[in-house]
Formats: sequence, C-alpha cells, structure tokens
Amino acid sequence: MRNYRLKRYMPIAILVAVAVSLIAAILVFVASVTSEAPYQQVIYRIIGVLLLVMVALLIYLLYVSRDNDPHFFLYITSTQKNMPLEQLTFTQVNERMTMFLELLSDQPGMIWTDGFLENNHRYLAKEAYRPLVAYKMLYDLTVENTEEDWAQLEYASEDTVELVAYALQTAGETELPETLMELHKKATDRDGCENLRDFLYTNQKYLRGRMLRYVKQNWEVLY
Repeated sequence: MRNYRLKRYMPIAILVAVAVSLIAAILVFVASVTSEAPYQQVIYRIIGVLLLVMVALLIYLLYVSRDNDPHFFLYITSTQKNMPLEQLTFTQVNERMTMFLELLSDQPGMIWTDGFLENNHRYLAKEAYRPLVAYKMLYDLTVENTEEDWAQLEYASEDTVELVAYALQTAGETELPETLMELHKKATDRDGCENLRDFLYTNQKYLRGRMLRYVKQNWEVLY
C-alpha cells in the first residue's frame, strides 16, 4: 500500500517541482536583464537555462511514469485507464475472477475434479491468483446454492480440498482452511454435508470481504 501511495502522489510532486522550477527560471532571467554586471548576466542566464532543462526532464519523467499497463482488476475499458485502487469494489473483483476461472476451464465443474488444480499450468503460473481462485470457488458455491454445485465440493478428493486450503493459508487464513478440511472429511452423510454447507454459507460475506481485501493488498502482483 505504501508503494501505491508513493506512485499515486509522485505526479503531484513532479508538477509542484515543475512549477517551482519555472518560477525560479523566470525570476533568474528577469534578474539577468536587470543586472548591470555582465558576468552576473551570464551566470543568471546559465542558471535559467539549467532550470529550463530541469523542467524538461521533470516533464519527461512525468510522461514515462504514467500508469499505462492495464491492470486485470483496475482497468476500465471505456476510459482505457486503471481506476484508483480505493474505488475498486467486490463486484468488479468477482466479475474479473469469473473471467479468470473461465480461462482455466470452460466447464465450471472441472475445477473441482481430482488433479485439475494440481496440473493446470495457467493456475500454477499465476501464483498470486491462487488464493483468489480458492475464495472464488467457495464463494460461487454459496451463491449458486444448488445440490449439483455443493456436490462438487462434497465429492471432491481430499487432495483438491487440501490445495484449496493451502491457497487460503498463503493469504493468511487459518481457521477457514482448517475448518474446511475438517468438515469436508466429515461430509460422508447428510448431516456432515449440511454442516459444511452451513459453514460456508454463513461465511459468504467474509469471503466477499477477503477477496476484495486480498486484491487491494496485493494489487502490484496481480497485473
């Protein structure tokens, strides 16, 4: 977040430096005109030229430091710019993660099948996205809330659930992945399945908040 603030306020600092340098250059050139000593006129003019060169360099620095790289979560197609990080909402994060899961597989149910996450090269290559994939997988179950969708988790292999839990742990989660694995192991009957569903459904708001917070905390590595 500190780097983001630095990047955000750097253009303002450069513009202030440009304004100060321009004012200083004008004053120096005025002094060169009013000065009676020839050597002072030369010195003032050299200083003025150097200040103008500094202004040109600062303007160039401002140009090259623009954030032109489209960010996966922040980029707005209509404006062709990245929105400010503080304006990012869960809805936008969720929409982009839906796109990301579609890149992994055109069949949503495939993501819960044995070995899919472990062998999917796109998923493995985007290490920073793994916690978001895990949050999204669980969140989608609570949104759809159908027997077919819940069955994807309940009949998923322990290896798959462990991969999801591990991804959550890398995001700093402790209770969520531990409880997920524990309840999944007990989901061998109707009561066990209901406990697993209830746990995730009651944490739907938490999953939303964690997805948004994760993007805001790790935005620099989520291009």
